[in-house]
Amino acid sequence: MEISHQTWLKSNVGADLTDAEARELFMISARERFTRGDKLFDEGGEPNALFLLAEGEIEILKRLPDGANHSLAVHGTGAVVGEMSLLTRERRSASAVVLSPAATVLRVTWKDFEELLKREPTVAYKLMYALARVLAGRLKAINIRIGDMASRTVDHNPHEQIEEFQAFKKRLFSDWSF
Repeated sequence: MEISHQTWLKSNVGADLTDAEARELFMISARERFTRGDKLFDEGGEPNALFLLAEGEIEILKRLPDGANHSLAVHGTGAVVGEMSLLTRERRSASAVVLSPAATVLRVTWKDFEELLKREPTVAYKLMYALARVLAGRLKAINIRIGDMASRTVDHNPHEQIEEFQAFKKRLFSDWSF
């Protein structure tokens, strides 16, 4: 697979980018290759970059209090990961580990993004807006589901509601595709 500025256009944040804007993002992106088991970033790590998965598959893992890792999501080609820490400037809330035999990412560091913001603010704002849309979509789906469960009347069997909530909780912690 050829990795070029088209990779940005085909990503889950590339819908509103022009060809020239995708080229700008590609120019500040560092191409990195990983193999199965490699970490793109670790939970608790510094918020220093976001990653566009150009090819391959990664898993997002959350460390549980007992030390075990819980799978939150699996993302494939075209997904952007690591954006939450970059936007909030807080330490990483989860880890990203390569699942496929090989993966190639385009890394955008916070420093490069800040420089892009000064030099080409439209491109930077479009990327931030696209990232916000992805996060808002996930949050909206979660809110709808929680609202649905909370609005049930007392006529419903509380055991069914508890089971439904537990199923939702399990999905929430195993599937970020909301």
